[in-house]
Parts: sequence; structure tokens; C-alpha cells
Amino acid sequence: KKIPQSSVAEWAEIGVPEDLVPVLRKAGFNLVQNITTEKPQGLQQKIGEIFKKYKLELQKPSVDEVAAWITKANE
Repeated sequence: KKIPQSSVAEWAEIGVPEDLVPVLRKAGFNLVQNITTEKPQGLQQKIGEIFKKYKLELQKPSVDEVAAWITKANE
């Protein structure tokens, strides 16, 4: 059975860069709606933990960027 997940385009609509979509999925956020109840600092920290775990060389989003994603996801 396939887990429902938002497309890269849906993530892009709220401002999430394409390369961070798999990171959010690994952190357990398969749908854009899943981030609506997260606190920006907490979500940023979860992203950072995935970067560390998988040794990813990506630009970590700022708390303000993460807050903007959550705000847009709630619209």
C-alpha cells in the first residue's frame, strides 16, 4: 500500500526547495498538511537531524524560511 504524499510541486507552492522535499519526507512529513502544527524551530531542528544522519551537504533553511512554509501550508 502506497503512503499518500504531496508532490514536489505542492511543496514548491509553499516555498520548499526541491532538494529539501526528500529530507522532509525522511523526517516523516509526507503531506504539506503534516507541517501545519509544527513549530518553526522544531521543524528546522528535525531537518538538521536528517542532514546529519544522512551526511547531506545542503543549505539548512533558516527558522524564518521554515516559518513561512508553515504559514503558507496553513492557508
